[in-house]
Amino acid sequence: EFPDAELTIVGDGPLRASLERLAGELGVAGAVRFAGMLSGKEVRQKMSQANVMMAPSVVARDGDRESGLMVLKEAGACALPSVATRHGGIPEIVIHEQTGFLAPEREVGPLADYLRLLAADPGLRVRMGESARRKIAEEYDTVIQNRRLEEHFITIL
Repeated sequence: EFPDAELTIVGDGPLRASLERLAGELGVAGAVRFAGMLSGKEVRQKMSQANVMMAPSVVARDGDRESGLMVLKEAGACALPSVATRHGGIPEIVIHEQTGFLAPEREVGPLADYLRLLAADPGLRVRMGESARRKIAEEYDTVIQNRRLEEHFITIL
């Protein structure tokens, strides 16, 4: 549907080789980039070139789980809408239908539908991205949070 779309996977791990093989088997290897481990500066550069952040986190078979993903906060700060799963602290970062979309864990269909929706509607991407940027600025800016904490202490005192 979107022949110019590209997927960049940042990070590395034991699944990389199988993902590279799968991209080849599906005939999309030319549109999938495996960037490997990147520095913070390189991640910001990739985000500045991106249109959407996708973070389909799940509880691992051994029970291992992530909490709030820092990368989703960074994406929001870069005005990127996110497509993620309802997992750990993610719903506190990504507000469904405002700053991005949330899908159930391990359900590929909704993730794909949300990516299609964002790919087809640049205006929606911009609106959600700006909403994400505002949310991150308001809720995670240390200056603002410190000021709010000081106000609570003053009230208590």
